[in-house]
Amino acid sequence: MLRLAAPVRGRAPLRLAGNPQRIPSTLRLAGVGLSGRTAGTLKTATLKPLAISETGLIIARTVGARVCTGDSGGPVVIPGRNGPLLWGVASAVITPQAPCGNILMIAPAKVGGQQS
Repeated sequence: MLRLAAPVRGRAPLRLAGNPQRIPSTLRLAGVGLSGRTAGTLKTATLKPLAISETGLIIARTVGARVCTGDSGGPVVIPGRNGPLLWGVASAVITPQAPCGNILMIAPAKVGGQQS
């Protein structure tokens, strides 16, 4: 998360999901990944959670898509009544053959050191 010096105009921030400890059956990632040697185009991918580590990181796989270096840091959201809710952040792409794969780690959203 970043603290900006001035508010962004014309855009509202994503609201945080209410309980990131309860892992939804489906998540959605937005990222730009890599396209050759430069950043790619903004795309989304559906994610299926597989496991949770002792530290709270989620291991997930993509459904019908791939994630690439550069997708790390992208928002992971769940649907909410009034739009998407921020559930976490993509933290690492796990692949035996860089730069793309279908497994990634997700860090759940936290507020002030506490999970919201």
